[in-house]
Order: sequence, then C-alpha cells, then structure tokens
Amino acid sequence: MFQTLTERKEWKFFAVLPKADPSLAAAWWTALLLRGILPAAFAIAMGVLVGAVQRGGPLAGPLAVAGAIFVLLQVLSPIHQAVSANLGDRTAAWLYDRLTEACVRPPASPLWQIVTETAERTAAAWQTLELTALLPHHMRTAIGSQILAVATNIRRQGGADVVF
Repeated sequence: MFQTLTERKEWKFFAVLPKADPSLAAAWWTALLLRGILPAAFAIAMGVLVGAVQRGGPLAGPLAVAGAIFVLLQVLSPIHQAVSANLGDRTAAWLYDRLTEACVRPPASPLWQIVTETAERTAAAWQTLELTALLPHHMRTAIGSQILAVATNIRRQGGADVVF
C-alpha cells in the first residue's frame, strides 16, 4: 500500500521540492505544519485563558501565549505564500534545467564506441593518405587532428555530454 501511495504524482512532486531548493523546501514544510497546528494550539490557549479567568488566576502567561499564537496565525499566511511562490519558481527552473539536460545530452549508447573507433581509424587513414595533389599535407594534418579531438572527447566523456 505504501508503494502505491509513493508512486502517486503528488508524492513525486513533493519529492522534487528539496532537490530544487532544500532550505526553501524546509521553510515551506515548516510553515505548512505550523499552519495546521496553530489553530488547534490557539483553541487550547484560549481554553487555558478562559479557565484562568474563571478561576481568577493570573492571566499574564495564558494571555501572552494566546497572543503570540494569534500573531503567528496572522503573520504566517503571507510568509507561507511568499515562500511558496519562491519555491515554485525554483522548482520550475530546476525541472526546466533537468528537461533541457535530458533533451540536449546524446543518449548513452554502445554505438559511441563504434563511433570513436571509426573516427580514430579515419584519422589514421588521413595521416597515411598519399594523394598530395588532392589535399596538401598541412590540411590532412589539420583534419586528422580535428577528427582525433572529437574521438578523444567522445572517449573521455564516455559517450555522454559530447561537445563538438
């Protein structure tokens, strides 16, 4: 049952929040929990305050607690909205970056080894090319070095994030 619950889209969304910005996510969750707990705490504080009035006891402590909770209830909502907006922006940017990275990066494939070996063989063939009338030596050397640079880059990157 827990596995089916964690596979829901809502859980996946909430799991992304700390990846986008851990401190804002912690602040958002804290504000959310406080907004859920404070109304019950305010009701309890008011009950304690009414009980102190009925008993004729000191009111400073219960009144201070009830007042502090009331102020927190009033202030917490706009703070939570601001944190939500910032966290939403950061999450959207993080998800956009991940999407862009996934779309731009070439797929990891065993074909990259074939591409690398082919590029290295082509570079070797350029070096041994004897048709000087077709291409001068310095041009063959330049083209061969470019092909080797591409092959080296592919080999170094392991086939991912190849920059040509």
